[in-house]
Amino acid sequence: MTKRIHVEPEVERQPGPVTVYRAEGESSSRQMRDDLIRRAERWREHFGLRAEPADLGERIVYLSESAALEVYLATDSVWWTDRSRAYQEITSDRVPGDEQAVELARRFVAGTFEPRAELRTAHVGEQVASFSDGPDTEARSQRVGVAVTLRPTLDDLDVFGPGAKVRIAFSDSEEPSDVAYFSRPVQPDGQVDVIHPYQAVERLSRDRRFTGVLEAGMELRIRRLELGYYSAGPSMSQRYLVPVYLAAGQVEGSELDADVFRLYLPAVDLGSKDMKELGVRANPTVAGSFTSF
Repeated sequence: MTKRIHVEPEVERQPGPVTVYRAEGESSSRQMRDDLIRRAERWREHFGLRAEPADLGERIVYLSESAALEVYLATDSVWWTDRSRAYQEITSDRVPGDEQAVELARRFVAGTFEPRAELRTAHVGEQVASFSDGPDTEARSQRVGVAVTLRPTLDDLDVFGPGAKVRIAFSDSEEPSDVAYFSRPVQPDGQVDVIHPYQAVERLSRDRRFTGVLEAGMELRIRRLELGYYSAGPSMSQRYLVPVYLAAGQVEGSELDADVFRLYLPAVDLGSKDMKELGVRANPTVAGSFTSF
């Protein structure tokens, strides 16, 4: 590994073989698309919207005066918002506490979506509003909402990416005010050997996003290196969930204070015979964000 890439997490050994999951829910055929549109209508009925659908190709949108619903056809994912209550700045003593919110969120997901994967609690955040009686009065803050994020897992490995998001928010009651359930149905489809994490990191030195950085004398410090699966956005078709390493860290030596990166490195040899037999397209899982210099 290049001396300019530093990995802080301790890597004890190379992981063993992991399962490759084949994604379902492709919406290419007309018959399947019609079925998905009918399912979108059932979601409209479930959330009680009185609105005409707007077909935007990759998603169906229902918009009423009080609520909004988006159904992503490629994955049958859902985003629903009670527009009269979500993100409000009205004080209330009925906002659930953290533990209650987690329990309510899990109960709602289990009773509504029949989760396609195990869900672990990833984060509980709060929405706080500040109030003041006048310019000379000290502002006071009050909790006006809470949001629970649950992380899908497969084989005890996290599923990363925009297509793996479960977020349930509450404001002034035990009923959700905002629901985002992004997940795609998958089926196990064989196993594949995972490359050593240091081998994945080594490829960063040849990544076009970083070659100039390293040649300029800067260094990459990886503070998080974790094996998991990558799921593309809910409106995108994806044939397989392939194992990836999540690499997150920062660039040292840059003139900018916030030069951080978070990207997904393929954890398998995409040119291997096994992956070719699985029909995985070249580099289906690489994604990330990186600031410019």
